This record gives sequence, C-alpha cells and structure tokens, in this order.
Amino acid sequence: MNYHRTTNFNFILDLPYIINLRANEIISLSVFLDELVNQKQKANIKLTTLVDPSHLAKMNPVFYNLEQYLVPAELDDIDLQIELDEYISEELRAELLGESDDAKQARYLIALANKMASDGIVTNNPLLLKCRYTLYQYHRLTIIDHYKFMDTLDVIAVANEVYSSVFSDWENISLDAYYLLIHWKGVRLYHWYDMHNKKFKDDELREMIRSALLNRYSFVAYSRDMVLYGQVQKDASYRRGVEDGHSMFLNYHLTNFYLMLWGMLEHLTLIVNNIKEFDLKTKQCGIMSKKFWGKLKEINPKLVNLYDVKYGEWVGSMADMRHAAAHRTLCLPASCYEETNESKKTDQEIVDILKREGVEVEPTGSQKADDYMWSMRIYEWRLSKMKKIAPSLAFVRKSSGSYFRDPVSSVDYDFLRMNAVMDYFFSFISAR
Repeated sequence: MNYHRTTNFNFILDLPYIINLRANEIISLSVFLDELVNQKQKANIKLTTLVDPSHLAKMNPVFYNLEQYLVPAELDDIDLQIELDEYISEELRAELLGESDDAKQARYLIALANKMASDGIVTNNPLLLKCRYTLYQYHRLTIIDHYKFMDTLDVIAVANEVYSSVFSDWENISLDAYYLLIHWKGVRLYHWYDMHNKKFKDDELREMIRSALLNRYSFVAYSRDMVLYGQVQKDASYRRGVEDGHSMFLNYHLTNFYLMLWGMLEHLTLIVNNIKEFDLKTKQCGIMSKKFWGKLKEINPKLVNLYDVKYGEWVGSMADMRHAAAHRTLCLPASCYEETNESKKTDQEIVDILKREGVEVEPTGSQKADDYMWSMRIYEWRLSKMKKIAPSLAFVRKSSGSYFRDPVSSVDYDFLRMNAVMDYFFSFISAR
C-alpha cells in the first residue's frame, strides 16, 4: 500500500480569527510562507477562508502579501449536514447541534473541513476549542488555536528541511543551530549557558551542562517536532483512506523522544550532584534514586515535597515509557476498537461473505500459505466492521497495575513537563 508523504497542506481559517490577527503577525506569516513555499519549494500551504481574499486586502493592505496563500470557500446546503459520532456525550452533542452563533459557526467549519479533507481548523470559536479532543478522537478533525497553528507550520517547515520560524526574524539556517537560535526554550537555554559557562571552573561540570542544554535538549525538541509531523502525515493518510500510514515514521521518533526525555531527567540529577557536591557515584544519581532525593531533602525539604506533588506521578509514567523502549516490548500506540455484531461473525461466515463479494485467494501450492492469506482477509474484513473508539493508545503493562496512555496526544504535555522539571532543578541549584 502506498503511504505517500504529502507536501500539500490546507488549513481553514475562520473569519473572527483572521480579523483578530495583528499586522505584524500577518507580515510574519507571509514572510515565513514565502520562505517555505516560494523560495525553498518544500511544501505547498493553502489557507482556506470564508471570505474573498481580495476583500481582506481591501480591508487591510497587510493582507496583500498573504493573498496568494488564501483560498475562498463556499458550502452548499447539502454540505452543511454533519453527523456526530454516537459516542460523543449528550452534553457536547447538544451544544454542537444547538442554535447559538458559536454552534452554527462550528457546524459550518466542521462541514467545510470534511468537504476539503483539511489538515486543521484554525479558530478562536470557544465551542470548537472546548470539543477539540473529542472531535479528534471520533472524527479525526484537528481543531487548533492561534499558537498551535503557528507551531504546526514550524513543524512542517522543519520536517521539510526549512529551518525558520513564524515566530522569528531569522532566515533559513542550519538544523544544527535551529533549536539554539530559534526554539522558544532552546534559545533561552543557549543564552543562559553562554552567560554562565565561564563561572564553572570544573571542566567536567561545564561539559555536562553544555551537553544537556545545547545537545540533548535539541534532540528532545527535534524528536517532539517529528512526532507531531508524523501525526499530521498519519492523519492526512487516514483522510485518503489509508488506515495506518506513516506509523513507522511516527513510532520511531516517538520512541526516540521518550528515550531522550528520560535521559534529560537523569542528566539533570548528575548536574545537581556535581554543583551541590553530594559526592554521590554516578549510579547513585537518577531521577528515581532514593539516595539522590535524600540528599536534596537535607538541603530543602519544601522543594522536594513540591516535586513529589507536582511531578512524581508524571515521572513514573515517563519511567514506564522509557523502560519499555529500552528493555522490553515497546509501548507503541495503536488504534483501539470495539467489537460489533458484524465483527463477531465466525471465520467461515466471513469467508462466505468475501467469496460472494468476489474476493479470492490465488492458490500458492501450500495449504498453510493459503490459510494464512485467508486469515489476513478475514482479519481485514473483521477490523473494517469494528467501531474505532480511539486512534492512538498504548497499553502500559505493570505488575502494580496496567493502564492505557496516548503517547502521541501527550507528547506536548510531556515535553512541557520536562521543561518544568528542568526549571525546577535550576531553581534548586539557585536556592540557598
């Protein structure tokens, strides 16, 4: 099956969102798209609007440079009919199908996204933003706000080897420098290291900090971006009828993300051990080391208690993801299905249905091979009749109790939590 990587992206911009864009944001967006689309010819970005682009330019001249990327759209009455999945809660269903202005606009945008197989609806509609996770889970509709839209464009650019950002004045630079000079957190870490590295007289400590802030952080941030790009590609494939396209790409970078993230947490404990002169051996340090936390508690028990409350449970989940990636069966996301009456049919019943539909398996001369081919046809048919209830879940097996987790949807949450733990440790280092 062809898992062709798309380089054509279409986002729907709702009218209130466009009107609320500031002039500098419009200019930055047009300059960025010129770099990505016209100069480097890496990706094709179209922004669908519900108003004629020429009218926007007449209203505000700054839209003129952006006009080439804007595409007007209209819907017929028949297109406005939307069906909501039966698993969507009655509360959200009532809101989405209601008569409020937000609900009417939401339905229009959903219908437009369905018609155009859009990569995302960029909106400030409060109802759509409230329902975004539910609509993605059951309809694979991507609802994003302003910041997430700009971030998604950055992700697309990086994945297409254009290392510039909507948020930055830098022109296209090298990947080696991108996360040090452009990334919102990476550039702060770079400047902090540049200002403070000469204060560390110990060469080993200086190298330890440099490696964490300038190398490892870039690896985590790049892996995060590639996971999100894999999700964009996977969703695009899904809209073309390919159920699990680009899974290899996404899962590879997802595994690397959790390995690198865990490495950062461990790396930080070695830095603290050195700066605070705990004299712990390398093996005695670690984000889950009792000896390490015991030493910290002697210095500042309040900060340690704060860590336990805010980050302890999350670090435990990261341990589960990392240890699985490093030592046992990988915790890779997969779609979660529920059986239906049709999917419960026996193998023979399904074979009879397939034959009536004209499906045959060409004999190979081996009964085992023929049986295997039929079993695959049966499996594919049965899966097509099941009810998908979640697009991306990983089963985490533990002796103390197993659980499900969506690592793809959680990647931004996990990335931000890692940033918060980094800040926590640096505040600990600074505390007296």
